[in-house]
Amino acid sequence: MKINLDRLRKELGNAPAYVLPEKGDGYLYAYERLYRPFMQGREISLGALDFEAFSSEDVLDLSVDYHGRFFSDLAQLDSIKWALRKTAPLPAAVPFL
Repeated sequence: MKINLDRLRKELGNAPAYVLPEKGDGYLYAYERLYRPFMQGREISLGALDFEAFSSEDVLDLSVDYHGRFFSDLAQLDSIKWALRKTAPLPAAVPFL
């Protein structure tokens, strides 16, 4: 199987950027100050957090959104994997034989 890297780059460039769902200020605060730094492997200073800026419901909403997206992507990847497994190989001449 050959991958056309130019086409792959083009398609990735055409993919829409992730847009945060319309939520309250607390959700955005939890996303910007907790979730995104954590997912980027950065340290989070708990002393610098304003615990009044978000509620436990905001954190729960973030968790539900993440898991919904995760399982949606997982299902899509499973369908791609299934399609690739049933694809028949094409015969090709090997140049070094």
